[in-house]
Amino acid sequence: DQVVGIAYEAKITPVDIFDGDNENYGWLALKDQSEFAVTNHSWGFTGAFIINPLNASEANYYLSGFASAAAKGRGGLGTIENVAAGNYRQNGLSTETNGLTTDRHVIVVGATDNHGAVSYYSNPGASLLVVAPSSGNTGGVVTDDITGAPGYSAGDYTDTFGGTSAATPQVTGITADILQANPNLGWRDVQDILAITARHT
Repeated sequence: DQVVGIAYEAKITPVDIFDGDNENYGWLALKDQSEFAVTNHSWGFTGAFIINPLNASEANYYLSGFASAAAKGRGGLGTIENVAAGNYRQNGLSTETNGLTTDRHVIVVGATDNHGAVSYYSNPGASLLVVAPSSGNTGGVVTDDITGAPGYSAGDYTDTFGGTSAATPQVTGITADILQANPNLGWRDVQDILAITARHT
C-alpha cells in the first residue's frame, strides 16, 4: 500500500529547526520563508507569551520572517504560511498567548478528532482560522514515516501521528492545491477562501 498526500505533486524542502549544529539555524530559516510558495510550521512554544510581538528584539529576531514572506514571497503575492495552533487547551493556553499564532500573516490551524469534534488539546482563540482532522482520544493521522524502526512505527507508515502538528500539514497541502488552481492569488485571498469555504465545527 502507498499513502498519497493532499498535494502529492508538491516539491518539499524539510528544515530541521531543532537538531542543527547552529542554534540560530531555525530562526535564520524563518527569515528565508519568502523563498517558498507555502510554508508549514508544525512546532511551537509550550509556555505563554514566550514570543511577544510587543518586544522589539523578539519581533525583529523571531517574527520578522512572517511579515517579510508575506511581502516578498511569490513575487509580492506572499508566501502562504500555516502555523499549528498548539496542543495546550487543557492547560488554559489559547492562540492569543503566542506571537506566532497572533501574526496576521499566518493561517492558524486547530485540530478536530476522528468524530469531527474539537480535539481536547487544540488551543482555542480569536486568531484561529480553520481546523483540520487529527488525533483525538483514539486514532491518529495516517502518514509516511521514517523508514524502519527509528520512526513512530517499525514500518514506513504510521497511523498515530496527531496534534495540531498533524492538522496543519493538511491545510498546507490544501493551500498548495489552491495555488495550483490559481497561482495569482495573494496571501489574503487564500485566507479568505479558507474562511469562506470552511464549515463550523
